[in-house]
Amino acid sequence: MHKVNSRSLAFAERSIYDSVCCRWTITGDSPAWLGAWWIGFLGMGCLALVISLPLLLFPSDLPNSRKFRAERKKEHRCSQVEERSELRRRLSELPRALKSLLSNKTFMSINLAAAADAFLVMAFSTYGPKIIQSQFGYSASTASVIMGAVTIPMGAGGMFIGGYLVKRFNLDCRGILKFCLVCSLAALATIFVLLIRCPNESFVGVNVPYNSSQGQLRTKNLVASCNEECDCRAYRYDPVCAVDTNVAFLTPCHAGCTAGKGGNGAVEFFSCSCIGTPSGRDPSLPVAKRESCATTCSNLHYIFLTFFALVILFTFLSGIPAVSATLRCVEDAQRPFAMGVQWIVVRALGSIPGPLSMGALIDTVCLYWQKDPCGSSENDGRCLVYDNTNMSNAVFAVAVICKIMATAFFFLGWWLYRPPLEEAAADMKENASDATLTNRQYGVSTTSVQSIHVD
Repeated sequence: MHKVNSRSLAFAERSIYDSVCCRWTITGDSPAWLGAWWIGFLGMGCLALVISLPLLLFPSDLPNSRKFRAERKKEHRCSQVEERSELRRRLSELPRALKSLLSNKTFMSINLAAAADAFLVMAFSTYGPKIIQSQFGYSASTASVIMGAVTIPMGAGGMFIGGYLVKRFNLDCRGILKFCLVCSLAALATIFVLLIRCPNESFVGVNVPYNSSQGQLRTKNLVASCNEECDCRAYRYDPVCAVDTNVAFLTPCHAGCTAGKGGNGAVEFFSCSCIGTPSGRDPSLPVAKRESCATTCSNLHYIFLTFFALVILFTFLSGIPAVSATLRCVEDAQRPFAMGVQWIVVRALGSIPGPLSMGALIDTVCLYWQKDPCGSSENDGRCLVYDNTNMSNAVFAVAVICKIMATAFFFLGWWLYRPPLEEAAADMKENASDATLTNRQYGVSTTSVQSIHVD
């Protein structure tokens, strides 16, 4: 209770106190603007309701449903003892079936390759927009739209094309595994696009000093002599960019801005004590704008997105073929169970740890954490500024490791796969060799055995 009251008092105190330098409010043009994030959930919910309405048109009983129910009753007219014995038999076969699947080298290789791809896909689907936003200076909403526009068509198209090629060329299991291997190698060849990076954004007080004559910044400090009387809040994130120097400040308050065009929701500022104005500059032009600073490599994002789309395409090309290979490398009776085991392996080793690991890795390259107004820890808030170079290296390392693992496991699956006829022939050959060895041990030759049968 005491902790809750103290936090309430802290919020009340901050809302009452409002200095001249930090009276600016966040608008829709600010990089800190979240917007109506709930519209997507509301729209998809309404769409689901509309799609479900045709289900109400079905009758209560479908044609021939009574006949099927009568047949099921006849099938289930067995004693409880027989039902229990059948259940015990199926349960007793479960460990044997699981052992058979886990000992299937091709099946497990496909599972591990799919898990490596799922690790990478889920990691990028979660943190891809953040990577694009940090590297190329896009807003959060624009980066999400770009990521969706690239991944959805390439992913869906890759799955469709992969399934079509398997059917078009009538590939067998070995051919499918070879196709998956080629796709994984192609994705590995294009993954080097992740090394494309942009210089870090110049953020005053974080990686550049307030006074450019001081040289390189040694310690992070958002307070300087030009804004120390403004009592700026470090937990607030509403960046502005200096027009002439292309450097960013955490808020208009940290830039020392006291005059803006548009009232509290100003997007252009004219009087900022922390931003120097060159002599002869037109006073009617703003010295700072409420926007992210433009990057110096804005044209590289076209190359990045093009090759990144190829990575997604080649990764999803092997999706449907891998499922087809899974169904062909196990016995017919074990196919449903094999798919369940595969989903467990893919999620336990890929889909679930992928976003968690990528998030923890990206947090290690953070340059500045947003301060929590109620927390005492330095890293209570979200990361505001990332080190683009270290982020690019870390993401590239994860992607290369995942694609190398996927390629290696697809190769093992192709190398270790034996068609049923070859496997049966190998078993017959092995049994024949065992029989020959036994006959030699007992001094019985094949010809003598044949003569006995003739006599």
